[in-house]
Formats: sequence, C-alpha cells, structure tokens
Amino acid sequence: MPKISILNKEKRVSKQLPFLGENKKEELFVTSVNFFKNNEPWYPIMGEFHYSRYPEQDWLQEIYKMKSAGLDIIASYVIWIHHEEIESEWEFDGRNNLRRFIENCQQAGVYFFLRIGPWIHGEVRNGGIPDWLQKKDIKLRSNDPTYLKFVKKYFEQVFLQCEGLFFKDGGPIIGLQIENEYGHAGGLQGKAGKQHMKTLKKMLLEIGFEVPFYTATAWGGAIVLENETLPVFGGYVDAPWSNSIKPLPANENFLISPIFNDPLIASDFNSGGETVSFPADKYPVITAELGGGLQVTKRRRPIAVAEATEAQALVKVASGANFLGYYMFHGGTNPIGKKSTMQESTETGSHTDVPILSYDFQAPLGEYGESHQSYSRLRKLHLFVKSFQQQLALAEPIFPSHLPLEAEDTESLRYNVRHNYDLNGGFLFINNYQPARQMRDHGLVSFTIELKDEMIKTPEIKIHDQFYGLFPYNLSIGQTVIKSSNASLLCQLEDMLVFFHPNPEQALIHFSGKVPSYIVISTKEANQALLIDNQLFVTSADQWVANRDHYLSSNQTNVGVTVYPEQKEYHYQFTEAKTSHSFKELLRTDSYIVYQLNLSCQLTADTDDVFLQMNYLGDRAELFDGHEMIADWFTTGLPWRVSLKRFNYPTTLTLKIYRTEENVFYQNELKSGCELSSINLEPIYLKTIEI
Repeated sequence: MPKISILNKEKRVSKQLPFLGENKKEELFVTSVNFFKNNEPWYPIMGEFHYSRYPEQDWLQEIYKMKSAGLDIIASYVIWIHHEEIESEWEFDGRNNLRRFIENCQQAGVYFFLRIGPWIHGEVRNGGIPDWLQKKDIKLRSNDPTYLKFVKKYFEQVFLQCEGLFFKDGGPIIGLQIENEYGHAGGLQGKAGKQHMKTLKKMLLEIGFEVPFYTATAWGGAIVLENETLPVFGGYVDAPWSNSIKPLPANENFLISPIFNDPLIASDFNSGGETVSFPADKYPVITAELGGGLQVTKRRRPIAVAEATEAQALVKVASGANFLGYYMFHGGTNPIGKKSTMQESTETGSHTDVPILSYDFQAPLGEYGESHQSYSRLRKLHLFVKSFQQQLALAEPIFPSHLPLEAEDTESLRYNVRHNYDLNGGFLFINNYQPARQMRDHGLVSFTIELKDEMIKTPEIKIHDQFYGLFPYNLSIGQTVIKSSNASLLCQLEDMLVFFHPNPEQALIHFSGKVPSYIVISTKEANQALLIDNQLFVTSADQWVANRDHYLSSNQTNVGVTVYPEQKEYHYQFTEAKTSHSFKELLRTDSYIVYQLNLSCQLTADTDDVFLQMNYLGDRAELFDGHEMIADWFTTGLPWRVSLKRFNYPTTLTLKIYRTEENVFYQNELKSGCELSSINLEPIYLKTIEI
C-alpha cells in the first residue's frame, strides 16, 4: 500500500521577498514560498497571447475567453522587430497597438505581464532583434554602449505605450520579464552576464518601469539576479526545436519531482547547462513557459494532445508550483513585414525553421480563436486551483520515500501530497501518464497518509495507464472536513462542494463533522464545466463570459446546457447556414500540386464563422487569396483548419501542397505523397444566453 508520512517533515519558513506592489485598491507581494493578494494567499494563473500576432478588433473577446478559462494574468512578448522593422520608424498602431491591448486587459479585469526582451526568441526572426540592428558592427545582448543606446530608445518607446497603466497607477501591468533565456540561449554568462542583466534592469527603472514583480527565465543556467528578479521555469511535452528526427527519450516533465529545470528547453542552442544559477529554495516555484501547446517545425511535428497538456500542468502543481504560466495559451499568425517575413528560420542564422505565417502553437486557443480540447481540460484544473487557492497556495509538496527519478520508469507509481500544515490536510496527486509510453496498470490502490495524530486511508482509486488526478484528504473547508475521497475536488457552489469521478456512482467521500451538501459529476461533465456566479454550466459547446454575457459557440445546430446545482437542462437552437464547395487540380509538378478551391457560404444571424477544413497528403501547404498567401501549415497528420471569416469569406482560394519530405519526425505516421483528399466547410454558430 503506497504511503506518505508527514511526520518529521518541517514546514518551510516563508520569508517576504523585496517584490511588492500596491495601489489604492490592492496590494500584491511574494514570499519565498508563495504569492499574496490583499494579505490572502493567491495562486496566479497566466497565459501568453501575442497582440501583434492577432487582429486587434478581436483582442477583447479572446482575452475574455482566456479569463473564462481561469486565467487572471495575460502575458505578451513585446516583439521589437514588429515595432521598428525600419530604423526610427516606430509602429504602434493596428495589431501593434500595445497600449490598446493593455487597456483591453484592464477592461476585461485581468492583469498584464510585459515580457519586454530586447531578445525574446518566440520563434521570431532574429529573436525579435530588427535586421538593421543585426547589421551594425556592435555586440548584441551585451553592455556595448552602442547596443545599449538603441535598447534604451526601444525601452522608452515601449514605456510611452505603458505610461499610466502600471499597477501603482491603478492599471493592470504587474510584471516585467527582462531579456529571455539570457546566458542559456545566447547572451553572456558569469559576471558579464549578470552585469548586463543589472544594466538592463537599472535602465528600465530609470525610464519608469515600476512594477510589483520582475522576472527572468531560469532554466539551463540562465542568469537570474538574486533578490532582483524572480526566477521562472518552463516545461513542454516535446521539443520540436530539437535537431533529432526520432522519438525523444521519455519526458521528465511528467515526473512528480522537486526538480523544475527542464533540460529540453532551447536545447538546440547547446549552451548554458542543466543546472540553475541561483539558490532555488529562496524563491517560490513559478512557471512562465509551461507548454500550452507546441509549435511545429520543419524537422519535428509532435502533437500536443489535451491529456498531455493537462497532465503536465497537474504534475507542476503537485510538485510545488505556486504560479502557473503557459506559453502559449493563445496562438496567432505572424505578420508580413515591409522588408521580410517575420518567422524564425535557418536563413537568418536560427537553428529552426517554422511556418512563415502560422503560430497556432496547438495552443488551448488556436490561431483563429478556436478552442482546442486542452482549453476545457486546463479550465477544469484552473477551476480547482482558483476555488481552493487559499488551501493550495499554503500547501507544501511532500514526496514519498521512493521517488521515481527516471521518466523511462513505467512501473513505479508516481504520487505525492501537498500538505497544508495549518489545516493538517491537503491534496493527494497521482500521475500515471507518460507520453508515448505504456504505463503499468496498478489496478485498485488505496493510499495511506500518516499525520501526527492519525492515519488517513483513502478509498481505493483505480489507476490505469494514462490516469492522473488529485484527491483531498483531511481537508477543512468551512464547517466540514473531507477526510478522504476517491473523487477529485472541482469547485464550491456557495455551501455545496462539487466533485468529479469517471463513474459518479462509484464515488466514495468520507467526511468528519458536519456532512456538507455535495454532488459528484462525471469527469466528462467536469471537462465541459464553466463556473458563473455560483452556478456550474455544463455543455459540449464552447462557452465563455464577457461583460456579463454568457456566450455559446458550437458547430452543432442544437446545443444542450445543464446547470448545477439545480441540474436543470436547457436547449438552444441555431439557424443553420448553407455551404457548398468543390476543388479542381490546376498544376502538378514533381515538388507540389496546386488546386483551386471553390467555396460558397450562405450565412445566418447565428453564424459566427465558417472553417475550411482540408485533408491532404504532403509535407506542408499554403493557401492563397489571389496572389497573397493568407495561411500556411506544416503537416502533423491532423486536418488543417482555416477561418474564412478572417478573410471575409472568399469564394475562390488557391491551395499549394508540397510533397512529403524525408528526414522529418511525424508523431502521427503519414503516408508519403502529395494529394488533396477532401475539403469541408464547417459553420460555427454563436449566441448569448441569460445567466
């Protein structure tokens, strides 16, 4: 029987760090263990969304979608080359309007985290450094006075966009990341590297960038300024930037472990190291680049399945993370510059080639705002985190005496607890999920948790291959104590607790003291649930809240919604759109085939979009409206979907498919060839419903 003992474990001493922000309404600060908001434990959740990679008229809606997934912070790189492609010609309008984007965050009621660079990577040309600066005879990412002169001008221009919107002013900007992967993916190391980071921070402060939190990426030996920048970590379910075209070794991010340094990140740079450059126990564990998805590359085409994305995030929570930050949470599209394309490529000295346009990233919200399955899976995890953040943020990770240390270990049971010493209870975490591996089926397992004054024995939990979950034990909530459970805790509806279980009728929940009102829903329902004003709305449709409006979006004309706790059912009807399509071959060569697509869409008042779905054989594809390329895709084996609304519903498009190449890793086994198999038009319907 698996066992964890809390005996002889000491509560970690929490020390306040010199990171503090306040305004007339709020106070934010951080300790060596966790975050606080108005003196209450706070578990921040952040997601990356690049404003300059998305149409500005749609920013606000997409920010609301992210907020509805449980995020309270939006992060974005500021991509220098997008704003100053030509020297001294600054562009902060349209989709480059940083100020408007920050104001949209404020309007939606979320914070904003500025990742200013100057070098940001982000699969951008030159890592975001403009071409004209690359060509000057200076040492980039150093204290070269000429380089610093240009960086200062860049910082000053960004400050003008942010002025008056900082947290101290009552605005949403609470954080600033300085540089990116500095000393690991380029840049200087040692004393010279620290001096450059200090110079950048000093420059930012002198300009006026005053925020509660300053961060620096920490993996791989990157430079972190002790007591000046908070270290942030990352983790991805694969490494599409890798040079390998073979399956990678088992991923260590699926081990429940106190080690957060991910050796896979930026491994293509072959710099830095597998250690960190600071005493980790002085800081809370923060993730800023937990992979919300994966950007495919020319060499590698891994697929970020929803289960892997959710399991990895669960593991980081289990292991002690007290701040979840995702890269990316929302995909986008690269702009085309006046002088060049803007994607990362080997032609400009990078290690990787990516699509010219597509930055879908297989993120929870994709290139056109379409939700992928990971969106609702992460929303479920975030619902738990935010509902019980006061108990969770103060709970410390405690690991079993036998801790699996090898990701290739598919036999050992991976589990731990996060124990809240003040409550003498907490949460049991289990992860039996490892991508591309068959994990042992452990059958029915009961866990023993040894506390100072009693032993908690859980009901049996069925742990099969690819299983993961979290379960409360001896947890005080209001007037009740959840002693043990084989059902996961989801949220609270006023005085009612909500649990979920694959088979709710098999749920066993033991209480001490007053037995509360509670319900158990299915895991499927939990994956479809959105909490609004103490009501849980469950539907197969996509849903989000904006300005008190509850939106339903679906490709079905009939949508059902179940509302808890009353368990009332509602049904909504959409007026069906009419579509038709055909295609014909125009040109065939040894390298590619060109097709003409004929499309017709008769929209209704309920139609929000129509997606063109293309199934084809080939390595990659490009879509043209006349002579302009409007979309591109690197094949993964999944259908390629393109929003027609984005391009004003064209009636004729040209599709160019390139023949399958060798020396490419495809996670899904693909047939070689070059052929369009089929196309389809899928209307997406949208309406608001009363809350």
